[in-house]
Amino acid sequence: MRSLISPPGGDDNPYAPPCTEISQTVREDGLPHWPYRAAIKQALISQVIVLVLAALILDAGRSLRICSIAALGHFATVVIIICRRPQSPTRSDLAFVRYGFWLLILLT
Repeated sequence: MRSLISPPGGDDNPYAPPCTEISQTVREDGLPHWPYRAAIKQALISQVIVLVLAALILDAGRSLRICSIAALGHFATVVIIICRRPQSPTRSDLAFVRYGFWLLILLT
């Protein structure tokens, strides 16, 4: 018989961390607090603006291609960062999520 509160790996896993309660703070609008929310919002707004402006440049789509590659690279890196530290990002994680797109445009 399993208890109601069991370790994540089950009772038979000797390497499972001890069971702890995870408390989530709730925002005013009822959604749980997620530390990446503001950084992702700012990154998406800047990416949309840059991609629209790059699409308007008449250079046979070259600048749009560069910005698209940077946006896809940024998105892939953000997914990796969020998977590694979903609830406790470092300052550099949040900084890359927020401003990494500009760095990737310069490198591309």
